[in-house]
Amino acid sequence: WADIFADHNGSNIVVEADLDVNFQLSGGLLDFTNFNTETFTVHAGRDINQNGNTIVTHGGNVSLLSDTGNINLNAPIRTHGGDVDIQATEGQVVHLSGASVTTQGGHFRGKSGGDYIVDNGVTIDSGNGILDIFAGNNLILGTPQGSSLTNFRITYLSAERSYHFLEFGYYF
Repeated sequence: WADIFADHNGSNIVVEADLDVNFQLSGGLLDFTNFNTETFTVHAGRDINQNGNTIVTHGGNVSLLSDTGNINLNAPIRTHGGDVDIQATEGQVVHLSGASVTTQGGHFRGKSGGDYIVDNGVTIDSGNGILDIFAGNNLILGTPQGSSLTNFRITYLSAERSYHFLEFGYYF
């Protein structure tokens, strides 16, 4: 069962499902071209599967929230200044290859009750915005191939901020 709600001016859209939310859009693109300050929220009782569908806002926020399942991303999310919240309360979050996130100054918040996995080739770019990732279990950057761990690269574009990775135990 799923419900879709829009507020009185149509700028906030909420999709709620007791079980899973599976994006299956014709053309593979969800583009909020007619809104400037919209918020798009998906709240699932279990899994959220992006299924190759790109999500684009023009300044609005995107929230993908799962209570007991996993969030599986495999296509870009772009907000042009809006925030992105990806939260699997009890499950894991997986950014597969191609699931890059660009906020252009918006805050990126990723949180999982299980592992938080960012596959090789994925970029999470918050521009001059804040980037937070919290993993309930393991934060996995890159994918092990065979018996050796694949290298990953973290690039900081701004010298104005310091970064702290609790998992690594030191500051950049």
